This record gives sequence, C-alpha cells and structure tokens, in this order.
Amino acid sequence: MTYDDGSDERGQDDPEGTLSRRGFGRIVAGVLGVLGVHTALDSPSVAAKRKKRRKGKGKNGNACPPGRDDGSSASLDPEEQAFLGLINEYRVANGRKRLTHNAQLGAAAQAHSLDMGTRNYYDHNSPEGVTPRQRISRQGYCAQAGWGENINADHDIETAAATFQEWKDSPPHNKNMLDPDFEEIGIGRAFVAGSEWSWYWTTNFGDRDWN
Repeated sequence: MTYDDGSDERGQDDPEGTLSRRGFGRIVAGVLGVLGVHTALDSPSVAAKRKKRRKGKGKNGNACPPGRDDGSSASLDPEEQAFLGLINEYRVANGRKRLTHNAQLGAAAQAHSLDMGTRNYYDHNSPEGVTPRQRISRQGYCAQAGWGENINADHDIETAAATFQEWKDSPPHNKNMLDPDFEEIGIGRAFVAGSEWSWYWTTNFGDRDWN
C-alpha cells in the first residue's frame, strides 16, 4: 500500500494477534483484534477497554531537524499535563529519557481523539483511511521521523491516571511508553457528549533520529 507521503508498507500477520510490518514497518496491536475490528462477541464493556498501539518508521530521506522544547506543554489541560508527568516519571524510573511535548504531535493527537468521538469510531485510521503517520505529517511533523500511537476510549478514563494504568497494563502499549528511541510526545484528550465512549485519548510519539 502506498501512502500520500510516498512511503509503503509490507508485512505479514503475527499469530499472537499483532500485525507486524517490516521495512517501512509498524506494529499494530489491539487487545481484541487487529485494528479494532468488531466481532459478534464484542460487548460495550469489552470494546471500551480495547487499546491500540502502533509503531512505524518514517520513509528514508533528508534528516529531521533536532527536537526541542517548543513550550507547547503549557497548552495542555490539567489531566494531559498530569499524563506527561506520569509517563516521564515512569520512563525515568525505567532508565529512559524524558519525553518533550511537541505541538505538532499534540495537534494530531487532539484532532484524532475529537474525531473518534464526534464520528463514533475507534481506530488508528480514520474512516477515510488516513493513518497516524499521515496525520502527524499533515500537522508539519517531520515525515522521516519514527512514530508511535496509543489510543484509548471508555466512559471511565477521564483522568490521566486511569488511562496511564490501562496502557501500562497492556504490554504493547507499555512498549510504546517505554520505547527508548522516542523523544517527543503529543497528548490529546477529548470528551464528546452523546458519543459511544464519552472519553477519548490519543498519544503520538516521535523519534527524529530514526533512520
């Protein structure tokens, strides 16, 4: 499949329930199925707990400019700020470097959380097929960067602590949070009244040195 940023992806299904992509690859994991496809066994309480993780490699090309503290963390709401603190405390405790909040990753994360709630879907890709990497690239984030994404949706994940704990308890999502290569993060939390799950979280991770 070729995307509008010029990259492609190749891979094969993993028997453990994740979809692995190599080359310009990514890893996709969902607690109840690849890409969150609903099955006849899904119930609202179970589907609400599904979380997603992706990690991908940006296309080869010119190097990305170095990351920097762009001050965008000041625009986070109190729970998003709390999540940034939690994940950085967790990373430091596990020998990882702190993440810097990036405005472009944050804009992509916020827009995706709001879009999922507004249009009542739960997936990394939009109904039109727009991928996480396309979203962050369209916000101006370096197209050559490595990237990752975690999403969550439920009625009882208003707080940073609730979402952090669910992702921590899920090995593939925890892997994104502790990935030593990631340097930057964008955090987006949205409440959409009348939507299927009420609260939606997206975190986008970036690695400008991935080559």
